[in-house]
Amino acid sequence: MKKLKRIIKYVVIIILTIEIFSFISTPKEIKELQSATKEEKKEIVKKEYKEFLDGTKDVEEYYDTIEEAIKNSQPTELKIYKILKEIEIDDNYIIIGPVKMEDGTEEFSIARSKMKIDENGKKRYSNIINAKNKIAKEFSRESLEMDDRPLAYINFLSSNKVSNLNDTLLIILEEYPGFKWSILALEDLQSLEIQGKRPDEIIPFKMEGETFYFYYYEDLKIEGELKEEDFLINKEDKKK
Repeated sequence: MKKLKRIIKYVVIIILTIEIFSFISTPKEIKELQSATKEEKKEIVKKEYKEFLDGTKDVEEYYDTIEEAIKNSQPTELKIYKILKEIEIDDNYIIIGPVKMEDGTEEFSIARSKMKIDENGKKRYSNIINAKNKIAKEFSRESLEMDDRPLAYINFLSSNKVSNLNDTLLIILEEYPGFKWSILALEDLQSLEIQGKRPDEIIPFKMEGETFYFYYYEDLKIEGELKEEDFLINKEDKKK
C-alpha cells in the first residue's frame, strides 16, 4: 500500500512539473485562457472575436474598387483573381473565388475586406484583412479517388466547417445561418440537390487547369443529420 502511495505521489509530481513547464513556455494569451474561470474564458473569447470582427487594425489603405484593393493586398494568397461571389455584411465585404499562390499552385478562398462610405457617398474597400484558403486537390475526384456522391458529401462538410473565431465564414453564418457552399470538379452538376433542394447558383470556373463548379445556398435548412444519401448529383442517383 505504501509503495502504491509513493508511486501516486511521484506521478502527481511529474504531472505538476509538466503542467508548470507547459505554462511558463506558453504565449501570454494562452496562459491567460488556461488560468481563467469559465466566465472569464467566455469574455476572453468574446473580446477576441470582437477584435477580429472589427478588423480595422489590419487595414492599411482604402481603395476605390475591390479589384484595386485585392491588387494592393499582401501576401499573394490574399489575392483572389476571379470573384465568384460577393457578400456585404455591415462594414465587411466578403469575396469568394480562386487565388494563385507564389509557387504557381491555385487554391480556393473566402476573403474579407473592410468597407466604408466616404464623404461623397462612395463605397471604398480596404486591403484584404483575412482569408481562409483550401487547396484545389481537396475537391478533386482524381486526388481523393472517390465516387461522386461521397465526394460531394465530404467536400460539403469540409467547406462549411468553422475552424476558429478568426474564420470569415463565421461572419457570414451570423448574418445568414443557412448559407452553405462547396465546390466540385464534376461535369454533371446541373441536377445537384441536397435533401431535394437545388442550389441558388452553380458557377463554373478554372483552377489548376481543371473545371470546377462553385455552388451555394442562400438559406439551406438541413433536416435532421445530413447523410451521404441526401446528395443527388445526377438523375441516375434517383434510381439508387
